[in-house]
Amino acid sequence: MNEQTIGTVLAEARHTAGLTVAQLSGVTKIREALLYAIERDDFSLCGGDFYIRGHIKAISKAVGLDPEAMVHLYNEQHGGLPRPVKAATVFQSSKGVKLRERGSPNWTMALGVALAIVVVSGSSRSWAARGRSPRPRSHPCPPRGRPCRRTRPSGLLRRAVRRRSRRRTTATSSW
Repeated sequence: MNEQTIGTVLAEARHTAGLTVAQLSGVTKIREALLYAIERDDFSLCGGDFYIRGHIKAISKAVGLDPEAMVHLYNEQHGGLPRPVKAATVFQSSKGVKLRERGSPNWTMALGVALAIVVVSGSSRSWAARGRSPRPRSHPCPPRGRPCRRTRPSGLLRRAVRRRSRRRTTATSSW
C-alpha cells in the first residue's frame, strides 16, 4: 500500500489549484520557506505541533482540501493526537509561594497622602493669589443723600480732581 505523506498531498493539491508557493504564501500569510519545508515533510521550522496543525489547516483551506481530514492524516503519520496535559503539572513551582496575610491598614501612607493634599492645596491658593490685589471688603454705606467715601470716583470726577491739582502746582511754582 503506497501511502502519501502530508507534504506530498499538500504539494499536489497546490499544483492542482494552480497556485505557486508565493501566491499560497500571500493567501495563508505563511512564509514561503515554511511552505517549502512543509511540502518536504520537514516540520522542524514550524515551532511545534500546535503551529503545524494550524498551518496544515490554513494550507488545506487555501488549496481546497478538507482541513480536518488533513490534520487527521498528520496525526496518523506523526504519532496521533497530543496527550492532554494538566495545567497543575506544567505550572508547578519549585519554591513554595508565600502569600502575605492582610494586616491592618497602612496609616502612615494615608497620613502622607493627606499631608500632600494639604500642601498642594495651600501652595496653589497662595500662588493663584500672588498677582491679585485683595478684594474690597463690604462696608456699610452712610445714610441716603450722602455719597459713600470709600467708593472710587467716576472718570469725570477723577479728571476734575487732576485738573485742580495741576492748577495748584502751577500757581505755586510761579511764585
